[in-house]
Amino acid sequence: ARADNVSESSLMMELRQFKAEAHFLIALADLSGEAETALTVRRLSDLADACTRAAVDFLLLDAHGQGKLKLPHPEDPARGSSWIVLGMG
Repeated sequence: ARADNVSESSLMMELRQFKAEAHFLIALADLSGEAETALTVRRLSDLADACTRAAVDFLLLDAHGQGKLKLPHPEDPARGSSWIVLGMG
């Protein structure tokens, strides 16, 4: 994610659309028998990780751009940022 050319509202809209499409494809694979339960759960977990990463990267870059924090690696915002996101559920 690049905070300098993406608005928060457009990122949220894109993430919602991406999640809806991915959920549909994951459900289709599960219901058709193409994917075992473990693979379905892994795909859902990977999707959650990707969406969380995109949102966190956006927020870190936005804060960096506003001078609220200094990222050591703006090209990979989470790396070395010392921020931890714990997702549960």
